[in-house]
Amino acid sequence: MNRNATTIWMVSLIVGYLASSAMGFAAEKAADTAVGADAKSAASQRYRLVEGKGYTVCEAFLKNLNSLPMSEPPMVCEVRINHSKRGFLLPRWEPMDVERNLRLVHAAESQLIRFTRPGTKPPPYTQWLETFRQRVMAGELKPRLSRTVLAINERVSETFVRYEPYEGSCNLDTSRASNGALINYGPFVFLLRPSDALPLQQIESLTPDAAELFIYNGRPFFLYGISDFERIGNGLKPVWYIGVDHVRNAVEGAPGNPYIRGKRCAFKVDRESSVEAEYQHRQEFKKATASGRK
Repeated sequence: MNRNATTIWMVSLIVGYLASSAMGFAAEKAADTAVGADAKSAASQRYRLVEGKGYTVCEAFLKNLNSLPMSEPPMVCEVRINHSKRGFLLPRWEPMDVERNLRLVHAAESQLIRFTRPGTKPPPYTQWLETFRQRVMAGELKPRLSRTVLAINERVSETFVRYEPYEGSCNLDTSRASNGALINYGPFVFLLRPSDALPLQQIESLTPDAAELFIYNGRPFFLYGISDFERIGNGLKPVWYIGVDHVRNAVEGAPGNPYIRGKRCAFKVDRESSVEAEYQHRQEFKKATASGRK
C-alpha cells in the first residue's frame, strides 16, 4: 500500500469512528431525553382513571385533569377546563334573582337531605320562608341561583337550575373532609319544571346529589367529588374520588322523571399530594366568608 492510499485509509477510519461516536452520543442523549420525558410524564399523572377506561369522554377528561397545573387544588368543586383540549365546554350560567325565585329555593331544599332529612316531610312554604330568612340573617346562607339550557339528546333540550346554598360552599364542605369521608359537596343541579307543586326536579341517581356540569361534544355530564380512603397494604391513604355521570333516558314507564344519571367515569387523586394548595385555598375561602358575614 502506497503512502497516499495509507493516508486515505487512515482518514476514512477516523471519519468513520467520529461519525459512529457522534451517532452513539446522539442516541444516548435521545435515550436520556426519552427517560426524562417519561419520568416527567409519570410525575404529572396526578389523576388516575379507575372506572370507564376505553370511553372517549373518560380518556379525554383524564388528559384534561392531568394537563392542569400541579399547584391547583384537586378538581372536587368547580370544573376547570384546559381550553387546548377539544370538545370540552362549560355551561353559560345565567344568574337568577333569589328573591324573585324563593319558591325554587324552597323546592330545592325540600329535596336535599342536608335540609330535609329522609323520612320527614319538608316544611310548608310559609314556615320554611321564616326559617330561611333567619338563616340568611345569621350568615348561614348566602344562596345563589342560576340557569342554563342544554341539549339532553338530538331532539330534546332542558333548562337546568343550579342552586348553591352558600357562595363557595363546596370549598367550605371539603375543608371538613380532612378527617373522614364526606359527600354532597358543592352546588345542586335540577331540571326546571312548569309545575307549582314541583317546579324543580332532580335527575335520579345513585351518586351524591351535589354536582357540577360540563359539556363534552355537545352533551352534559355531571361531576361530583367524594372524600374517601384507599387501602394500601395494612394502611389507608386519603384520596378524592371524582365521578362523572352521563344523562340518559329512563326506562320506559319510569314514573315522574324521564332521565337518570348513570356512572360513566371515576378518577382518584391523592388528598395529601396537594395539602399546601388545599390549605391556601381553604384559608382564602375562610377569609372571604368571614368578611362577607360582617
